Amino acid sequence: MHRNRHSTKALPARSNERPSKDRGFSLVEMLIALSIASVIIAAVMVSNLQSQKVFEAQKTKNEILQNSRSALHLMSRDLRNAGYGLALKNHDIADWVTWISNISENPHIIDGGDDLPDQVYILGAYGDPVAEITSSNDAGSVTIDYNLLTETSPFDDNQHFLLYIGNAELARIVFASESKLTISTDPFSVVGLDHDYDPGTPIELISTIHYSIAMDGADPYLSRNDSLETYADPLMQMCALNIEDLQINQNGDYIDLEIVARSMGEHMYHKDPNKGDHWMRHTIGSQVLSRNLNLALNGIPQAYNGSTDDGGGDDGGGDDGGGDDGGGNGNGNGNGNGNGNGNGNGNGNR
Repeated sequence: MHRNRHSTKALPARSNERPSKDRGFSLVEMLIALSIASVIIAAVMVSNLQSQKVFEAQKTKNEILQNSRSALHLMSRDLRNAGYGLALKNHDIADWVTWISNISENPHIIDGGDDLPDQVYILGAYGDPVAEITSSNDAGSVTIDYNLLTETSPFDDNQHFLLYIGNAELARIVFASESKLTISTDPFSVVGLDHDYDPGTPIELISTIHYSIAMDGADPYLSRNDSLETYADPLMQMCALNIEDLQINQNGDYIDLEIVARSMGEHMYHKDPNKGDHWMRHTIGSQVLSRNLNLALNGIPQAYNGSTDDGGGDDGGGDDGGGDDGGGNGNGNGNGNGNGNGNGNGNGNR
């Protein structure tokens, strides 16, 4: 039997399907993956944007706080020392300070009402002595020989200058020359010194400091004007920028301060709930104890350092008034209070 050379065996049909391990993503799977990725990316972007807003807001708040705290610190220092050297004795402050309208107390607060910031005038001996007595002066003397401790003379009988002499008494300038002062310890008539003074006794000037809110174009700032300074430009009085409001209330010896500070620029992500603009604002306050007010109003010398010892007190162990604790230069040497027990103040209230 012969084999049929032309007989063929049926071959299996070839399949076009790839093995399952080589299969790609279907369109539906790709769409689902893209949707999930889009949600994740959007969430990351939103989180990043929110973090950026929080960072910028915190950075701006820190800048506002730093600026407002600097302003509060400066005002608190001046208010704390208000009245130092202003021993009025039996007169009202308005008798001595004639260049401020309607002044009745120190500090003198001008209420701005509901719409305007408050203002305040503060009087006290804030600087270092500007001169010293060069010859002995007996009580009752109305002329003082002096030597300047500054490069230029600050004395001018045409200006509103009050003197604090020997850390003990207040006087006004009647006439000033290059080396001699004619003074009065009374605001109305010419009355001489209450105490004896030796050479080297310091002479200080009473300063009038005025705080108010001023404007530099559209930018508000806290202005500090010192009557003993000369300002070539009003902007030299700027002590803190972007201070919008100042509120001051006095309760006895305590003075409450409140300032409203704003950001350097507007922030698109922020909207002020009260004013509707994009400035970020922060309110900060402080309470100040003005240490010298009762002493000054009752005419008590804060730190008498004359040549007499007023009753044999041993200077109360004042040791320069503890100036380091008082924050000043410690001119208070402790005054014997006339009973010989040496209860000196010695606290350097500056």
